Parts: sequence; structure tokens; C-alpha cells
Amino acid sequence: MSSNVSLLQGENRNLIKFGGASSPTPDGGGIVEHVRVEGLKIQNARMETGITYTSDNGASGQTYAKNAACVMIEQGYNIELAGNEITGCGNGIFVSPGSSGSILVERNYIHGNGHDSSLYEHNV
Repeated sequence: MSSNVSLLQGENRNLIKFGGASSPTPDGGGIVEHVRVEGLKIQNARMETGITYTSDNGASGQTYAKNAACVMIEQGYNIELAGNEITGCGNGIFVSPGSSGSILVERNYIHGNGHDSSLYEHNV
């Protein structure tokens, strides 16, 4: 597992984020490869839930953005999501186009994500 994987990251856009480090290293350290996430319940990164988190710099009471993702793959290759429940987020799974590849999503229960009145937030 790469050291660039941020689990339950204190950021208003996601719960689990792969790649796209805020301070990339000169050797391309913002890319995550060969990771499998299995058997987790990943939930409630949504502004409307009222759930808050503490940010990386220690600021408590932070709220999630409307489009927060349960899982965000910003820069990643050979990422597997298997047998997880992904629910209650602005976006269930969000993969940035053009900067990721070989993403396998299998046997997940993905439901209750997105916003009925928006084209921009959805399950996958």
C-alpha cells in the first residue's frame, strides 16, 4: 500500500482519497498504485447529515461539501474496491478522468448517494 493513501482524510471533499497529494513530491508521489479496499462500510460524507470532522490542522467542526465523495480516486492505478457498502455521500465513487486507470469495482453495495435535484452528484 502506498504512503500517499489518505484514509478518512480530514478534507471536505471525501472520506477515502487516493492520490493527488496537496504537496506532490518531485518523484511523482501523488500517484497511488496497487491498493485493495474490501469489506468496509463507507458512509455519510454529505453536508446535510450534520456530521463534522477534524481537519489535518486540528480545526474541529468542519462540514463536508455538497459533492463530497465516499471514495475519490484522483490519481491512481490498479485500485480495487470490493465488497464494500458505500452510502450517504454527495458522490459514492468519484474517479478523476485521465489521471487514473485499471479501477476495479466489484460486489459493492452502492446506494443512497447523490442529490435528486442535481446532475453533478450521484452514486458512481
